[in-house]
Amino acid sequence: MITHRVAYTDMAFDALKKMSQDRRTRFKREITEVAATPYAFGNPVDGLRDKRRAVLAGAVTDYWISGSVLTVTVVSIVHTD
Repeated sequence: MITHRVAYTDMAFDALKKMSQDRRTRFKREITEVAATPYAFGNPVDGLRDKRRAVLAGAVTDYWISGSVLTVTVVSIVHTD
């Protein structure tokens, strides 16, 4: 099985750093699962198959999938921590 690399925009990384330690641990575990099978999670946004939205560790997460470079780029994370 091929696993995609996970990358974060500056905005998403900032939101990740502001999460509680428990939520950040759960988020990292769940984003690793997404990287293994990115199309199995979330739903397409704006009718685009590669632009997805999923709830990971209770946080609404938008990400793009790039099959050509095997990368999942987390664009935004919205959480309540």
